[in-house]
Amino acid sequence: MKSRPRVSIYIAASLDGYIARENHGLDWLDRVGGFDEDYGFQQFLSGVDGLIIGRKTYDIASTVPDPYPGKRVVVLSNTLKSVAAGMELYSGELDDLLHRMQRQGIRHIWVDGGTTLSQFLAAGWVDAMTVSMIPVILGSGLPLFSRVGKEIPCRLLSAQSYPSGLVQLQYEIIRRFSEAKDKIDLKIVSFGSDAYKKSVDLREEILRKPLGLRFTPQEWDLEKEHVHIVAYLGQELCGCAVLAPSGDRFKMQRMSVKLSFQNKGIGSLIVSFCEKYAAGQGGKSVFCHAREKAIPFYLKNGYLPEGRPFNEDGISHLLMVKPI
Repeated sequence: MKSRPRVSIYIAASLDGYIARENHGLDWLDRVGGFDEDYGFQQFLSGVDGLIIGRKTYDIASTVPDPYPGKRVVVLSNTLKSVAAGMELYSGELDDLLHRMQRQGIRHIWVDGGTTLSQFLAAGWVDAMTVSMIPVILGSGLPLFSRVGKEIPCRLLSAQSYPSGLVQLQYEIIRRFSEAKDKIDLKIVSFGSDAYKKSVDLREEILRKPLGLRFTPQEWDLEKEHVHIVAYLGQELCGCAVLAPSGDRFKMQRMSVKLSFQNKGIGSLIVSFCEKYAAGQGGKSVFCHAREKAIPFYLKNGYLPEGRPFNEDGISHLLMVKPI
């Protein structure tokens, strides 16, 4: 989408993941009050220019005189005809709303309300989350998140406990994984090892099954002489590749990244690792046979096309090369 403001979530939840009772009651939040502590709320609010809230959040906020003093407040609803003075009613496309607020000088937005924040998460517009866990199990209620429909990786920035028992967790949404920040472990594994077998399963899932194909025993046999690179986040395999030496050139092949990690920098980390390894072995260049849809990725990583497209496994490929 076009340029948009920073979007944050600041919300409280029970230990079993509810933000309100089934009757929308919030009385359970009072048990962490009275400790001479606002849990960073005023500091957070001071950095916010505007709010986008859902209908149920509005119903609660509208009972308080000027609940968000000095802030631009937009209420999302398809059924309300009007909202309280100083607030704005909106029922259009959310990306249009964000772009408009950006043009109007809004730089940081707080989104609130279970359905609303889930919409923003699903659209990929949330940048940071502060979740305050209240020391209570409600047993039932309104869930913290509605169905988002996809996996969203988060990076913990801080965790702070308070005398009331409240524990506040601050996260940022991961746009790109960092080898240092996220402890991505890139390494070479031996042919036939458990890690190698996991990489084989990943390659089958990403590269062959969508084409209705399988790797053949002959192809696996050739890999005995190849270099096998894997990338792990903790103990989860998130990507892999194979390097095949050819004189002073190395062919990088069978690059695969787990679906939930794609477009978040893992592939570039693997490419860089392959290049460093090849250079350490006296390699002068790395090349690959890039599928048509992967060409922009390799261009971004410094690879240049050579020759004309050719057919491999029934789909178009292009030779791409990078001196190292």
